[in-house]
Amino acid sequence: MRPFTLTFDRPAVGNVGVEISGWPGRPFTEIVDALTQATVSTGAAFKAAPSRYPHMSRAYASNGAEDVDAVTLRAALSAIEQPLSGTVLVDRLHLVEQWHDGAHIMWNPIAQVPLAGVLA
Repeated sequence: MRPFTLTFDRPAVGNVGVEISGWPGRPFTEIVDALTQATVSTGAAFKAAPSRYPHMSRAYASNGAEDVDAVTLRAALSAIEQPLSGTVLVDRLHLVEQWHDGAHIMWNPIAQVPLAGVLA
């Protein structure tokens, strides 16, 4: 696949965090589906993430999150009176080892794979 551009919108408060959705979803979904099929075909233990759409996570809920007032947080985000959208050129894939300790999501970079036509 050739490089493509994703455009990201304003942050949104969800059930377990704050994230920014991106579009177009088609090229992202094609990559995720191909990688999922390749991983499953190896017989490796693998569980596809439910977030199979382009997004950026800005914050995650953890202990004490039940005390966060989502309505107040949404109002604060909507009060930011300037554009918060932006674009990102997707020109490579990153393979990472990821884990969650209950408070933080961490990852260790393993490899980078450039998309078609991009020098390594």
